Amino acid sequence: VDLTDGEPTPHGSREIRLKEREDASQALGVTERYLLDLPNRAVFDTVENRNALATLIRKVAPTVLFAPYWEDAHPDHWQSS
Repeated sequence: VDLTDGEPTPHGSREIRLKEREDASQALGVTERYLLDLPNRAVFDTVENRNALATLIRKVAPTVLFAPYWEDAHPDHWQSS
Protein backbone atom coordinates (compact mmCIF):
# COMPACT_ATOMS: atom_id res chain seq x y z
CA VAL A 1 0.00 0.00 0.00
CA ASP A 2 1.32 3.38 -0.98
CA LEU A 3 -0.31 6.17 0.98
CA THR A 4 0.69 8.86 -1.55
CA ASP A 5 1.98 9.03 -5.10
CA GLY A 6 5.09 10.88 -3.87
CA GLU A 7 4.38 14.11 -5.73
CA PRO A 8 4.90 17.01 -5.92
CA THR A 9 8.69 17.02 -5.93
CA PRO A 10 11.16 19.40 -7.56
CA HIS A 11 12.23 16.84 -10.19
CA GLY A 12 9.31 14.60 -10.95
CA SER A 13 5.69 14.20 -11.89
CA ARG A 14 2.81 11.92 -11.01
CA GLU A 15 3.43 9.98 -14.23
CA ILE A 16 7.12 9.44 -13.39
CA ARG A 17 6.29 8.29 -9.83
CA LEU A 18 3.62 5.87 -11.04
CA LYS A 19 6.06 4.43 -13.61
CA GLU A 20 8.71 4.03 -10.89
CA ARG A 21 6.10 2.32 -8.72
CA GLU A 22 5.25 -0.11 -11.52
CA ASP A 23 8.93 -0.81 -12.26
CA ALA A 24 9.63 -1.46 -8.57
CA SER A 25 6.62 -3.78 -8.32
CA GLN A 26 7.86 -5.81 -11.28
CA ALA A 27 11.42 -5.96 -9.93
CA LEU A 28 10.14 -7.18 -6.55
CA GLY A 29 7.57 -9.58 -7.99
CA VAL A 30 4.69 -7.67 -6.40
CA THR A 31 1.42 -8.73 -8.02
CA GLU A 32 -0.98 -6.52 -6.04
CA ARG A 33 -0.32 -2.94 -5.04
CA TYR A 34 -2.69 -0.29 -3.78
CA LEU A 35 -2.56 3.51 -3.75
CA LEU A 36 -4.62 5.41 -1.16
CA ASP A 37 -3.72 8.65 -2.98
CA LEU A 38 -3.44 10.81 0.12
CA PRO A 39 -1.77 14.19 -0.49
CA ASN A 40 2.03 13.94 -0.40
CA ARG A 41 3.67 15.97 2.36
CA ALA A 42 0.26 16.32 4.01
CA VAL A 43 -0.43 12.86 5.46
CA PHE A 44 -2.03 13.22 8.87
CA ASP A 45 -3.27 10.75 11.45
CA THR A 46 -6.99 11.44 11.00
CA VAL A 47 -10.03 9.25 11.51
CA GLU A 48 -10.70 9.35 7.76
CA ASN A 49 -7.17 8.25 6.86
CA ARG A 50 -7.21 5.54 9.54
CA ASN A 51 -10.52 4.24 8.17
CA ALA A 52 -9.25 4.21 4.58
CA LEU A 53 -6.14 2.24 5.56
CA ALA A 54 -8.01 -0.08 7.93
CA THR A 55 -10.57 -0.86 5.22
CA LEU A 56 -7.80 -1.84 2.83
CA ILE A 57 -5.97 -3.89 5.47
CA ARG A 58 -9.18 -5.77 6.22
CA LYS A 59 -9.74 -6.40 2.50
CA VAL A 60 -6.20 -7.65 1.80
CA ALA A 61 -5.68 -9.37 5.19
CA PRO A 62 -1.87 -9.32 5.10
CA THR A 63 0.15 -11.56 7.39
CA VAL A 64 3.02 -9.05 7.64
CA LEU A 65 2.99 -5.24 7.72
CA PHE A 66 5.99 -2.98 7.17
CA ALA A 67 5.70 0.66 8.24
CA PRO A 68 8.11 3.58 8.49
CA TYR A 69 10.06 4.00 11.70
CA TRP A 70 8.28 6.63 13.81
CA GLU A 71 11.45 8.69 14.27
CA ASP A 72 11.90 9.29 10.53
CA ALA A 73 12.68 12.84 9.42
CA HIS A 74 9.89 12.93 6.80
CA PRO A 75 6.61 14.07 8.38
CA ASP A 76 4.51 11.74 6.18
CA HIS A 77 6.56 8.78 7.42
CA TRP A 78 6.14 9.47 11.12
CA GLN A 79 2.47 10.41 10.69
CA SER A 80 1.79 7.15 8.86
CA SER A 81 3.66 5.01 11.37
